[in-house]
Amino acid sequence: MFLIKVITEYKNINLDKTFDYYSDVEIPLYSRVLVPFNNKEIVGFVTEVVEGGKSEFELLEVKGIIDEKPIINDELFSLATFMQEKYLSSRIQALQTMLPPGLKPISKQKEEVIYDLYIEISDSDEKLTEKQAEVLGNIKKESILKNSVLIEKYKTHMINALVKKGYLKKIKKKRELVLIDEKEVKFLELTPLQEEVYHKVINNDKTVSLLHGITGSGKSEIFLHLTEYHLKQGKSVLVLVPEITLTLMMQEKFASHFKNEIAILHSRLTNAQRYQEYQKISEGKVKIVVGTRSSVFAPLNNIGLIIVDEEHDSSYKQSSGLMYHTNDIVIERASNHNAKVLLASATPSIVSLTKAYQKQYQYLVLNQRFFKQPLPKIELVDLNYEPINNIVSNKVISSINETLKNDKQVIILLNRRGYNTMIQCRDCQETLMCPNCNVALTYHNSTKTMSCHHCGFSTRNINNCFYCGSTNLKRLGFGTQRVEEYLVNTFSETTITRIDQDAIKNIKQLQKSIDDFKDKKSNILIGTQMIAKGLDFDSADLVVVLNIDASLAFNSYDAIESAFTLLVQVSGRSGRHSGEGKVLIETFQPNHYVIQRAQQHDYLGFYELEMKQRKKYDNPPYYKIALLLVSGEDENKVVKEANSIYEYLNENLKDVIIHNNMNAPIYKLASRYRQQIVVKYKSIESIKDEILRLKKSYGSKKGVSLTIDIDY
Repeated sequence: MFLIKVITEYKNINLDKTFDYYSDVEIPLYSRVLVPFNNKEIVGFVTEVVEGGKSEFELLEVKGIIDEKPIINDELFSLATFMQEKYLSSRIQALQTMLPPGLKPISKQKEEVIYDLYIEISDSDEKLTEKQAEVLGNIKKESILKNSVLIEKYKTHMINALVKKGYLKKIKKKRELVLIDEKEVKFLELTPLQEEVYHKVINNDKTVSLLHGITGSGKSEIFLHLTEYHLKQGKSVLVLVPEITLTLMMQEKFASHFKNEIAILHSRLTNAQRYQEYQKISEGKVKIVVGTRSSVFAPLNNIGLIIVDEEHDSSYKQSSGLMYHTNDIVIERASNHNAKVLLASATPSIVSLTKAYQKQYQYLVLNQRFFKQPLPKIELVDLNYEPINNIVSNKVISSINETLKNDKQVIILLNRRGYNTMIQCRDCQETLMCPNCNVALTYHNSTKTMSCHHCGFSTRNINNCFYCGSTNLKRLGFGTQRVEEYLVNTFSETTITRIDQDAIKNIKQLQKSIDDFKDKKSNILIGTQMIAKGLDFDSADLVVVLNIDASLAFNSYDAIESAFTLLVQVSGRSGRHSGEGKVLIETFQPNHYVIQRAQQHDYLGFYELEMKQRKKYDNPPYYKIALLLVSGEDENKVVKEANSIYEYLNENLKDVIIHNNMNAPIYKLASRYRQQIVVKYKSIESIKDEILRLKKSYGSKKGVSLTIDIDY
């Protein structure tokens, strides 16, 4: 008999412990099992197997074994424990965060595999017709024996007849993810400055190097050379990018050099594709993984290098469930593997640069573009004085026209999708709001709907006021759809591409849109922040930034940093190959230090100014932040519980700063009212015990929930 220790699929922190069962057969460690629990059959995760083990209690038997072999290794199980302790979560929540669909320890999961039918040629003595013999002869010459391909070429009845007579067999094969088909590309020779960075990363006695490289400085070429070096050492390499757009670009670069050594992981893959890529990595079939945030949990063995490109990006912070930061996981995994970490960005995060200045990280600089072109000239369009022609200024229209006449391309950034950003009633003066959230509905002209970009609510009632019934409505503000329509009418002979969540529904559309602009099938590219970084186009000489002032108004301590990085990153798309880049920024605040520093390409100047603000208001990196969010459908109960939590923390925490409970930036979201309490602290030990007590207290409380974001 075997004693089987199991943690259950329930994330409630009060159940964050092992439960004992028995089995007459040995069960793989770190596998999923079916166990009886509270009169239900649920999924459990095996954490320990003891042959002949005994318990003081009468044990129930394991009802079923889901996995024939472990679904994670020792290192990843240790990582789950690290996440549990750092983020004050349950261990099962950490495991469910780490694993892909199809492997999560949770009920109603199924093996996420897609199979394709292939034809296998066999021997038979059955007599063939003349036509059948001819087709069989042709099939034997085919290079691809996929059933669907052969049916299209030779018809279903013919293939089935040859199968029936035993000359062909149908077999199932797992569908593999096909990478971009690229011809092999030779490595570019590194510049002396790149060569210096390359050797310093390899020879660094610190785990982490921070590479501060201006846009177009050739950071990705260093990535490729470092990857080649570590592969030759028998190591594996993990490459992280913040967004799907960058995954495509990085995938293309790596596939052209390393071919079948790569696995790809990102959210636009189907569950089946993610499951199969995960299995391919786990089985050691690849040595390189390229992907977005969740790829940090890829089951690579013997990691030698982890690269985090655009390390400043907020996408590296998980904003729901277990709210981890990718950099924390990267550094922990690097420690487990004795690996190197390379954090890279043209605009390093305030926190990362501070750690570099404090000598926690090695600080490396690339201050010259790869092809030695100058950084683009940035001009401000002061909307307080500059005439606006409908949506954009006359100066912008004139610059676009001049750029197109020179056979060059234009990139336009507007970080707001939709057609109109709000609709207001002229009679009662009310703004039409989402019934589930306290946010204005966005009008989408392509679907003739008003939608909420937070909860997904949508309505076709676009002609009547919700509150007084009037038809006297006015549409205000503009998003990418409206800018596209205006430019299509203004530059009617120019093809325009739009990239945002509404225009791009799948990975193929995204790839086609990028390729069309790259191949000059379109000459104006409009998009949200999806187009702001990582993209490299030969002929893009003009970049236009619209409505940056909205980004400066966000209610978050790091909103200013995000606005600055957005400006610098999108500006870097201009003049990467011609050296004649130009950027126009429309703004009502031309003297704002963010816009001034961005115009001068002065990151370090921005850093110094922003650090003064961070120190003044006790924000990171001077303090860490824990954000406690109380939510529920009963507004009075939410307010009462938030007050109670604030009073409890105020009485029991020492050496911290607590901001009184206040409405969340979006006070009502998906029909739930939300209040938040901000705790600023120096050490997690100063808040750990009381936070855990609160989590356990609210784990079983009905009608109101408490979520806690450590290191917000």
